Amino acid sequence: MTILLNNLAELGGSLLWVVLCSLGGIGLTYRAFKLHPNERLLVSFGLGLVLQNWLANLTSQVLPVPLSFW
Repeated sequence: MTILLNNLAELGGSLLWVVLCSLGGIGLTYRAFKLHPNERLLVSFGLGLVLQNWLANLTSQVLPVPLSFW
């Protein structure tokens, strides 16, 4: 039972990360690009993912790596 709960916790964390990356890019995508409605979700996820990586790399210059990646 604990293995199942651990896997659900990891899956929930991954899903939360995907949602946060998508939400981070949605506002920028809607304002910056005029896309077809079918393309907006994928582009916003990609933009959120790229921004997260850039910000983590920038903050890792001044903070310890585990702290900046969280």
